[in-house]
Amino acid sequence: MIGNHKIKLEQFFFFTSYIVYIFFEILSVSFYKKYINSISKYVIVFCIVLLLLKEIIAKKMKKRDFIYLLICILMSFILLFRHDNGIDMLPLFLFLYSARNIEFKKIAKYTIILDLLLFFFVFISAKTGLIYDYVENGIRTRDYIGFRYSLFPQIIVFNITLLTIYLSNESPKRILIYLLLILLNYFTFKYTNSRLSFYQSIVLIIILLVFQKNNKLFYPKVLRFISIFSFIICGAISFYVTYNFNYLDKN
Repeated sequence: MIGNHKIKLEQFFFFTSYIVYIFFEILSVSFYKKYINSISKYVIVFCIVLLLLKEIIAKKMKKRDFIYLLICILMSFILLFRHDNGIDMLPLFLFLYSARNIEFKKIAKYTIILDLLLFFFVFISAKTGLIYDYVENGIRTRDYIGFRYSLFPQIIVFNITLLTIYLSNESPKRILIYLLLILLNYFTFKYTNSRLSFYQSIVLIIILLVFQKNNKLFYPKVLRFISIFSFIICGAISFYVTYNFNYLDKN
């Protein structure tokens, strides 16, 4: 019973930190940012403290885990000093480390619910006049639907799509779920006109539908080998791009 209580307390600290962080990060890419900007640093500190409390409660830390923690802290501080808004990214690697003993499906469920609720909260806020609803009139008309850039809402929906597909892989209702995802992506695309994430979502869903008809089509040995290490490769590429990105560079 004591062990179960400790595990529940660990998860409470992790998910409280995670929910608070996602909540403020999504609002910070919307026009709600001006209302929460003054407390963002305190939110980051609060999230980090909760993650540290989770590790303190766990107590047992192998030498390998301690080395991973030091690497995560080092990478976090590299981002902190490399970018002006590095404070917002400070907990990212700590979340990756802290999530090592949390079931990913549970994290995915929380993320989908949070993303959906906040997406429609910002959308409704914009359409009812609670926050600024900016519309870009250029070569393409792009409604930001309450976000500070038109790509942000489409990326959030793309993230929802990926996680939902992952969770519904074995669901008997996955065809219906895929159709709902297509509608959600089209709904967002109709406003934002952000094509890349929309097309990626649609192509992915089509591939999955074909895959279900012929499950040997997408399983060559090379592809399986790449998939195993894809999270490491993509993580390294993401870190490199984030570290070297400079919005002032016009070249």
